[in-house]
Amino acid sequence: MVLHAIDRLGLNGTVKVWLGVWQDSNSTTNTRQLEQLYNIFDEHGSESFVGVIVGNEVLYRKDMTATELVSVIQDVKHNMTSRGIDLPIASSDLGDNWTSELANAVDYVMANIHPFFAGVTADVAASWTWDFWQNHDVAFKTNASQNIISETGWPSTGGTDCGAATSCAEGSVAGIDEMNTFMENWVCDAITNGTNYFWFEAFDEPWKIRYNSGDENWEDHWGIMDVNRVLKGWCEDSRLWWKDCFVMNGCVDEELRVCDLWVIVDG
Repeated sequence: MVLHAIDRLGLNGTVKVWLGVWQDSNSTTNTRQLEQLYNIFDEHGSESFVGVIVGNEVLYRKDMTATELVSVIQDVKHNMTSRGIDLPIASSDLGDNWTSELANAVDYVMANIHPFFAGVTADVAASWTWDFWQNHDVAFKTNASQNIISETGWPSTGGTDCGAATSCAEGSVAGIDEMNTFMENWVCDAITNGTNYFWFEAFDEPWKIRYNSGDENWEDHWGIMDVNRVLKGWCEDSRLWWKDCFVMNGCVDEELRVCDLWVIVDG
């Protein structure tokens, strides 16, 4: 769908995406996913891609060991080379699940870091995310551009997460105001300090309701837009700081055409 849109808009070679390939503990579906990856390259070439992300949270789910995942990554590199494709390879996992073995096998270290699940309040979430990233992940690559936060965001509704605690007085509250607070603090700082990241995520995903339980009903509410592709209410209230932030840092023109704001679009 994304590649089709890029092609229809005549943006091939201008708009580029990271191409992700899902991997889990099912060898049959893993093979099918990899075959689809190679079919995409055979059909579209490599012009529309920044790189390839092999697996998301594979180590966190314990679907493979680091050694097994590295073997898959090496096979992907071999297959891409045989097709004459020279693109960087990455993998993404939770920030505290990365190992030196996996980091040495990839060109980019991508860490999923969600302050919401740490039980911190929205007003300190940006600084918490930065500190966590610095303490757990950035040392894996000496070139700062090779360290990317592959997921960070905040749900717009669904309850309160207390992190490791069983109860909390404040905690991480899922709400539009809280999402706005985290984004406002995070985006401008990230531009200033040169942090590469993907905002999680573009749209709400209703199918994720299956992961909700009890008082935790946020899994399908992480989008900056709802399922109908309508910007959530905070966006209307925050247009001025968005504009001030990006214009101040030379990242948009007066028409608010944003450059280098990466947002995850699943599907």
